[in-house]
Amino acid sequence: MTTAAPTLPEHFLADREAGERSPERDAAWERFAAAGLPGRKAEAWRGLDLRPLGETPYRRAEGGFTGECLVPLTAEPGDRGLDEDNPFVSLQRALGAAGHVLRITADGTYRVRHAAPAATGPTAHYPRLHVEVADGVEATLVEEHAAEGAGDRFVCPVTTVAVGATAICTHLRLQREPDDVRHVANLGVRVGRDARYRGLSVALGAALGRVDLRVRLEGPGAEAHLDGLYAHAGTQVGDHHTFVD
Repeated sequence: MTTAAPTLPEHFLADREAGERSPERDAAWERFAAAGLPGRKAEAWRGLDLRPLGETPYRRAEGGFTGECLVPLTAEPGDRGLDEDNPFVSLQRALGAAGHVLRITADGTYRVRHAAPAATGPTAHYPRLHVEVADGVEATLVEEHAAEGAGDRFVCPVTTVAVGATAICTHLRLQREPDDVRHVANLGVRVGRDARYRGLSVALGAALGRVDLRVRLEGPGAEAHLDGLYAHAGTQVGDHHTFVD
């Protein structure tokens, strides 16, 4: 028996038709089109109601991360450390802008921010950030996700972090968005030989706050320390999935 392909929301199709094309984007769209939006019975998404993402006519908005030392991401890393089968990874790759890269070559604190602006109609945001921490560097990365004003917004960020040999990266991920935002994020981390990654995820608000975190320890002596803090109220939903390899 042949399984029928899922019916895709018209607003995603419209953004696809209006967006940039490339072999990589085409392949990502094909993966998303084959999977569709996850349903409540999907094991990794059990109990989550994602129907508003398909029923709300979101249209893609411009904008991405801001911060010092950011430069355009001209090519995706060959190995991103992500779950490439995650439909929202595919959706961001197909519809999002090229994104930014932060190359950290000196000790210090580095701050990046994505703020979805106020909107009169439903908008979708697909920010992309890649961070490289050079060998032996000790750095703190503050990644903030916020929203300005009011408006129905869907935020679908993808962040990847590569920690070089013997480096130490402390990563604070702060998500503080109001009830009119649905936030579905993916974070992929690769930790090199004798390196340490310290991750703290803080989630404050949003109608839906979902983060899929994958950490790969790639060499002898690599370490990862992961913590989280969540504060939700009323009908807000927080969901955090972690996979360490």
